[in-house]
Amino acid sequence: MTHAHARLLISVVVPAYNAEQTLAFTIASLGRERDTKFECIIVNDGSTDSTGALADDLARRDARVRVVHQANRGLAGARNTGIEHARGDLLYFLDADDWVLPGGLDSLARACARTGASFGAFEFRDSSGARRILLHEPTLPVFSLPQLLDLHFVIVHSTMYHRDALAHHRFSESVGRVEDYELWYRLAAAGVTWTNAGARVCAYRCRPSSMSRNDADMARSAARVISGGFALARTLPESRRAGLDLSPQRETGRLESSAFSWATRAAITSSVDAGMAIYSELGRTRLVLPDRAAGAALSAVVSGLGQRPDPDAPAAAAWLASAREWWRALSRAGIASPSLADEAAALLLARAREACSALGEVESRHPAQPLDVR
Repeated sequence: MTHAHARLLISVVVPAYNAEQTLAFTIASLGRERDTKFECIIVNDGSTDSTGALADDLARRDARVRVVHQANRGLAGARNTGIEHARGDLLYFLDADDWVLPGGLDSLARACARTGASFGAFEFRDSSGARRILLHEPTLPVFSLPQLLDLHFVIVHSTMYHRDALAHHRFSESVGRVEDYELWYRLAAAGVTWTNAGARVCAYRCRPSSMSRNDADMARSAARVISGGFALARTLPESRRAGLDLSPQRETGRLESSAFSWATRAAITSSVDAGMAIYSELGRTRLVLPDRAAGAALSAVVSGLGQRPDPDAPAAAAWLASAREWWRALSRAGIASPSLADEAAALLLARAREACSALGEVESRHPAQPLDVR
């Protein structure tokens, strides 16, 4: 039986800037989508390496691939160009160093048919792309504005949209970083709901040299976007605001949580001083508790260092020492108890072992497959 979603064309938008090392792998992952109708629009965003020539070559090999060359406009501008050139019923945004897992597009399309937007689980991979380092498997059946205001974690290529959802919306080219969340706040305010696809749909390559490494800029952009999300929600009709906590205290709490996450990442990947500079500028409004400290550190090891959080790996001693140094600095600053380092370390190691155990179970059943680039 042919399902309605299978007849819809998916437009995959791939912004590419100096992506000569990874673009072929990204496009190869689409080639494994055997039962899904798609087109791929590569937007060469003013690359200064061989990305443009590589994109043209990939298009010559596969009629489903088209290339648009433009002067550099940044990630948001490249995605917007892709939207303008898209012919599909569904829109999917895939960065040029990440990739789709087998069946990912189909799973997202099925879920997207229900509410007009969808999201799925994903894998964090190391910089080579060959090794899984963590799984992110959301359990919410749907999410919308309330969850976004609570900083529900999602990445752009774990989502898909019916083009009608984006008819009046584009990525902001002026917001700086975190342009995806800024768009999601506007979509959610317009009534969009994302449905869980119930499957792992993509892989996210964690590279220490990626754009997200500029933690201070990311933290400031995140703060602007979060405040903008709360401000937008306060303009909604009363019926839409019912049940939402839009108080200044709630907003401050979300801003502080975001600042602490970015500060922890900077402290573990760079220096305690770098972390404290971010937290002094944007956070420091409430006492740091062990549970939050451990969670932020685990995220920093994965997304900041690009490492599997294996407590028994040789690299673990270094990141645990960095985390302890950060936590002791917080205690000395009077924003954490003297016991934070010991309590948070115990929680971090326990969570890391749990995460690695879950990863081991998945890999025993489904080993990570290398991409075939031809």
